Amino acid sequence: MQTQVKTRVVQPRGKFNFAFRTVAFISIGTVAVLNMQPWISFASDIVRAIETVPLLDVLLQLPFIGGLLSFISPFFYQLLGVAVWALVQAAQCGRGLVEMMAIRDPWVVAQLAKWSQPEFKAAAYCAEVGLTLYRYPPYQGGFERLMQDMPQPDMAMIDWKAAAMAIAVIFSVELAIHLFNQKPEHGPRRAKGLR
Repeated sequence: MQTQVKTRVVQPRGKFNFAFRTVAFISIGTVAVLNMQPWISFASDIVRAIETVPLLDVLLQLPFIGGLLSFISPFFYQLLGVAVWALVQAAQCGRGLVEMMAIRDPWVVAQLAKWSQPEFKAAAYCAEVGLTLYRYPPYQGGFERLMQDMPQPDMAMIDWKAAAMAIAVIFSVELAIHLFNQKPEHGPRRAKGLR
């Protein structure tokens, strides 16, 4: 006759749980800021390349809209970069965001499920890899120099620091969210509505 042993799972409570969550959110925030940099840089390059914006003078003369545009214009490219970065992260780790933030709103869960479809996820990773390699080229002199040195690239020209930074930027947010969502007592939480 076998006896069953019941084990009691101790949940982190009080100050320890608060400290863990605080450190986790600060870590994820730091990783997110690092991950945003290529997108902000790209948005800055695009905004600086645009010489004129149609109807901008007319919009600046409107009472509320003109004031708002004048207020955000000094840091417009940062806002644009962060917005595009947020869309890319929604495509890459929608389910993880739902689990981490305990989102229960069915509309938000459905939208993140749409963004997390395999084709959007693949496009988001391709865009992030391309942009990250543009921002942190792992070959000194960039892609152009690598093409000049082909078919025998000079191994001394590999910038290992930039290569490590590129890998960290590409996978850091997903890894941080995955680690945050791990619950050793019960395994990872599952979000309803997302596969």
